[in-house]
Amino acid sequence: MKFNIRRGISVFLLISGMLCILCACKSVEHDKETADTALPELKIGDSRIRPFFYKDENGDYTGIDVEIAQEACKRAGYQPVFVEIPSGEKEQYLKDGKIDCWWAADAKKELTDDGFQWTEAYRESHIGILVGENSPDDRLENLKSNGGIAVVAGSKAEEMLLQRVHKSTGEKQHVYSCGSFEQAETAFIKGYAGALVGDEVVLKQIMQEYPDSYRMLDDKLKTIPLSAVFGKDTDPMCWQEIDKAIREMKQEGVVSEIIRKYDPDEAGAKEVDSGE
Repeated sequence: MKFNIRRGISVFLLISGMLCILCACKSVEHDKETADTALPELKIGDSRIRPFFYKDENGDYTGIDVEIAQEACKRAGYQPVFVEIPSGEKEQYLKDGKIDCWWAADAKKELTDDGFQWTEAYRESHIGILVGENSPDDRLENLKSNGGIAVVAGSKAEEMLLQRVHKSTGEKQHVYSCGSFEQAETAFIKGYAGALVGDEVVLKQIMQEYPDSYRMLDDKLKTIPLSAVFGKDTDPMCWQEIDKAIREMKQEGVVSEIIRKYDPDEAGAKEVDSGE
């Protein structure tokens, strides 16, 4: 069999072209990875709670606040590194420098150190109360909730409930404090507590998971504007750049788009208007 020179050259050129394409793709991927790793890291702390901050099936952090933080970092030129922190320890983590900022915090009312810096609020959290479908409770002021109200220890909601006095009995509210929202939810689902306090977006998900089992009271315990708070040892330019990015994202409607991905009707998780 004679060797066809023209065919051989064509095959050689074809293989060479494919190798060049593969090498180019690898080069682009490498350049992208290099560019990502070259960005300064921003350590962002948060507590796990779906759909705001949690891990997907691949073990990567995702959720409303994660996506907002990622977009803000992209615009400001930072590589976000997410750090999961137990509830109630954000101030200490900031003071110790374990994180650069705490995301989704009502920081101006929760943190005591005057050296912290806050971005503009980007989202509102409406704190609601979930009870059983057949519960006699209808209003917060008359809430009985046999077994107490399950709430995250150290949260603003716990502080408010501990100060409440039952309108009809004059007794203090029975509060079932838990180390995390997951524990509070479990206590409520298993019947150890008669009510559950949390963000309305989260409570709606529980209602969807257990149809015709639970309902939310019309009353809201509190509406909290959320922002990112930076430690006093963090570069001030970092806080300013992230704050600027959040303002731009709000003006462009990017924050609202991210929220609607997880909560189509936006109930309980509305974006805060600029300037508030």
